[in-house]
Amino acid sequence: MEHNVKRERVIGGISWHGALAILEKITRFLTGIIVARILGPEPFGIFAFGILALSLPSDLLRSPIGEAIINRQEERESSYHLAWTVKLYRLLVAVIVFFLAPFIADFFGQAEVLNVTRWLVLGYILATLESPYFLRAQRKLKFKRIAIYAHIILFGEVFFQLIGAVVFRNEYALVTGYLINGFLTFLLSYLIFPVRPRIYFNFREFVELLGFGKWVWLDRVAGSISNNSVNAIIGKLLDTASVGLYSKTHSLAVTPLKLIKRALSPVLFPTFSAMHRDKDRMSRYIQNLVAAYIVIGVVVAGVMFNLTEDIVILLLGDEWAGIIPMIKAFLPVFLFYGTLTIFSPAAFKGYGLPKISTSIKIANAFFMIAFTYLGIRLYGSVGIVYGLSLALTLDTLLMVIFLHRLRIVNIGFFVKVYGISSIVLAISLIMTPLGLDLLQLQYEASITGSILRLFAVLVFYFMVALVLTLIGPFKEIRDQFVRYSKSQLSLKV
Repeated sequence: MEHNVKRERVIGGISWHGALAILEKITRFLTGIIVARILGPEPFGIFAFGILALSLPSDLLRSPIGEAIINRQEERESSYHLAWTVKLYRLLVAVIVFFLAPFIADFFGQAEVLNVTRWLVLGYILATLESPYFLRAQRKLKFKRIAIYAHIILFGEVFFQLIGAVVFRNEYALVTGYLINGFLTFLLSYLIFPVRPRIYFNFREFVELLGFGKWVWLDRVAGSISNNSVNAIIGKLLDTASVGLYSKTHSLAVTPLKLIKRALSPVLFPTFSAMHRDKDRMSRYIQNLVAAYIVIGVVVAGVMFNLTEDIVILLLGDEWAGIIPMIKAFLPVFLFYGTLTIFSPAAFKGYGLPKISTSIKIANAFFMIAFTYLGIRLYGSVGIVYGLSLALTLDTLLMVIFLHRLRIVNIGFFVKVYGISSIVLAISLIMTPLGLDLLQLQYEASITGSILRLFAVLVFYFMVALVLTLIGPFKEIRDQFVRYSKSQLSLKV
C-alpha cells in the first residue's frame, strides 16, 4: 500500500512538474526572444558578471544540510529551523559583495557591473529568507504545491522582466526580473508553506546533518566553480558581448533538455531516497529514465542542428548570428546532458553516496576550466562549446564507471544506448539535409519557409524516435508506455 502511495505521488509529481515545466519553458522561450531582440548580447554579459559575483561566494558558504534533512529517515521539527538559521550566513555574503562591487567591476573592466551587482544583492537577501517549511514539503513529496509555488514566481519574474526591457532597454530589465523573483520567493513561501521561523542552532544536530551534507556542499561548490569560471574566462579572454552570446547559446540550445530537468529534478532525489534499499528497482528506474531521455535527446539534437539558422535569425535577429556555430557545436551535449546532470546525481545522492556525485562534479570543474581555456585559445568563441562538450563527455564516462562499479547499472547498458543512439543520430543527420533538398525546403530567411522546414524536420525525427524505440534497450520504453496507456484506459472504463 505504501509503495502504491509513493508511486502515485511520484507519477503525480512528474505530471505536475512536466505540465508546468512545458508552460515555463514556453514562457521563458518567448520572453527570452523578446528581451534578446530588445537588449542585444552585451546586457546579458553584464548581468552574468553580477550573478557570478553573488553565486560564487554564496555557493562556497551555502548551507549543505537541506538535502541531508530530505534524505534522513527520521523527521525532526527542529531541523527545519536549524537549516533556516544556518542559511542566514547569506546576509553576510550580501554585505561583503555589496562593498566589493567596485573591485568586481574593475576586474571585468565594466563600470556597469557595479550598480547591477548591488541591486542583485537586494533580491538575494529576500530569497534567503524563504520559509523553512519548503524543505518539509520536499521531504513529504508535496510536488503539486512545490510546482505551483515555483511557477507563480516564474511568471511574476518574466512579466516584470518584459516590462523592464521595454522601459530600461538595458541590463536593468534582467535585474528587475531577479528582484521580483526574490520578493515573490519570500512572500509566497510563507503563504504556501506557512510557519513562523525561529533562530535555532544545535551543534550536535548540525554535525550529524553535515556528515551527509558536506558532500552535497562540495558538489555544489564544484558545480558553481565550473559554471562561473566559464563566464569569468570568457569575460577576461574575449569580451562582455561574448559572455552574452555564450549565455544565450547555452540557454537556447538546452531549453528542451532543461524542460525535462525542471520536471524531474525535484522528484528524483526524494524518490531515489525512498527506494535506495531496493537496488534492483532503482536500477530499472534509472535505465528506463536514461533510455527515454536519450530518445528525446536524439530528437532535440536533430531538430536544433538542422533549424539553428531559422531559430536564431528569424527569432533573435542578425545581432545574434554569432551563436549559430556555437549551438551546432553543442551536438554531443544533447545525449549526455540529462544523464549526467539529472539521473546520476539524484541516484548517487538518493542512494546515500553523495561523495561519488561530488567527485564527478569536481572532475567537471577541472575539465570545464581547462578545456574552455584551451578551446578559446585555439578556436575563439566556438571553442567555448567544444570545451564544454568534451568536458561533459568525459564526465559522463566517469559517471558510467561509478554506476557500474556500484552494480547499480551495468556498463553494457550504457554502451548499448549511447552506441545505438549515436549511430541513429549520425544517420539521421546525413539524411535530413538530403530530404529537405528533395522537398525543396532549403534555408531561406522567411517565416513560411521556416514553418515548413520545422514541420518536415519534426515529422522526420518523430519517426526516428519511433524507430529507436524498436531497438534493443529502448524497447522497454515503448512497452511501458503501452502498459501504462492500457491501465489508464481500463481505469476510465
